[in-house]
Amino acid sequence: MEVSIHTGAMTQILTTLLINSVTHAFEDGQKGLITIMAGVDPTSGDLTLTYSDNGRGMSEQEKHRIFDPYYQSQKGDEGSGLGMLLVYSIVTVRMNGSIDVQSLPGEGVKFEIQIPTNNQSRSWLDQASRHSSANDLVSLRRKLSLMSL
Repeated sequence: MEVSIHTGAMTQILTTLLINSVTHAFEDGQKGLITIMAGVDPTSGDLTLTYSDNGRGMSEQEKHRIFDPYYQSQKGDEGSGLGMLLVYSIVTVRMNGSIDVQSLPGEGVKFEIQIPTNNQSRSWLDQASRHSSANDLVSLRRKLSLMSL
């Protein structure tokens, strides 16, 4: 099974998640683990992307506000507070998907992103491919079974 995804959108999602982990999940000098897994449901063809780290985790309040505009988990943070809102918008609006966050203090964070590959999301993909070079689309060519994570 082959699934095509706009690389610009996927790059933005993964870059933001990585920067947030490096910036917020781990203390200076602390070693941590970041895991990224992808799977394709053989029946629907939908893509599941799971991103997790074993960092400090988030409180319930942080978890509920993570997609709010201008939200920063730490005062004096140099970021804009728009990164996770952008991730949410790309996944839900541009890709017609969903994103779920699971986290407890001291237990890291896990984001599960579902991206449908049916006609609802293909219209965006088709439009993006008309405006992008061939190198701007990436194909996941491995047949992967949906992982229960």
